[in-house]
Amino acid sequence: MRKLLIRFKDDGDYFREIDEERNYFFTEAEEIINRIRDRLTKEKRADSTKSFEFWMANV
Repeated sequence: MRKLLIRFKDDGDYFREIDEERNYFFTEAEEIINRIRDRLTKEKRADSTKSFEFWMANV
């Protein structure tokens, strides 16, 4: 089993749903991204950008 981790960087847009100090498992990050996408759609805002790092163990 491979461990996948995502860490969002502090550059780019700020989103209250993201804690930039912690690592997220892929599924957690995917859920957060979907929540942000839904919120931006409801607020009729354009897509935003957010940088991230991706780590995969045992490669």
